[in-house]
Amino acid sequence: MTPVLTVETIQKFLEAGLENLRPEGDLGTERKITVYRYNLPDPAPAAMTQTAADGPDSYEGMMPAVIVCPVSFEDKAFMDGSSLLAVSLMAGVFSRDNMNADGPWAVMNILERIRRLLLTYRVIEGACEIQEPLGWQLYDDSTKPLWFGEMMTQWRILVPDRIDPEDWRGDFLKEMM
Repeated sequence: MTPVLTVETIQKFLEAGLENLRPEGDLGTERKITVYRYNLPDPAPAAMTQTAADGPDSYEGMMPAVIVCPVSFEDKAFMDGSSLLAVSLMAGVFSRDNMNADGPWAVMNILERIRRLLLTYRVIEGACEIQEPLGWQLYDDSTKPLWFGEMMTQWRILVPDRIDPEDWRGDFLKEMM
C-alpha cells in the first residue's frame, strides 16, 4: 500500500468509526464529524457559491472535524521491508462556551474515541498497522472559539505478498489470450 492509499484508508476508517459520535454545537444541536484529508478546505464565500451544498461558508460550518494529514514517510523502516508513515490526526470543534470547557471537552472526546478505535482495530484493511504508544495534545485557547487537539500517529505499511515475475507473466499472457 502506498502512503496516499494509507491516508485514504485511515480517512475511511475514521469516518466509519466516528459516525455515531455527535458533539453538541453551540445551540445544543448535535453535529456530525467530518473527516478531511490533508487540511480543511477554504470556506466558500457566500457570494461565490451557487448553493449551500457547494460547501460551508465559514470554519464554524466545517466543525466538528478531523483532519488526516501525512507528515513523513520512511521506506523499508523495518527488518521485514515494511515502511513507516507518520500521520497527524487533528480534531477541531467550534464552541463559544463562556466557561471555555465545552470546546476542550469535545476535542478530548473525539481524540479519545480515535485512540480507542485504533487500539481496538490495530490493523486496517490488512495493509496498515498502528504503532504504539498513542498520545494526544490539546492546543491552547488562542484560536477560540475554534478548539483543536492533535494525535501524532505512526503507521506500519505492511509489505504486500510478492509475486514471482515468471508466474505474473504467465498469468498475464493467459488473460490476454
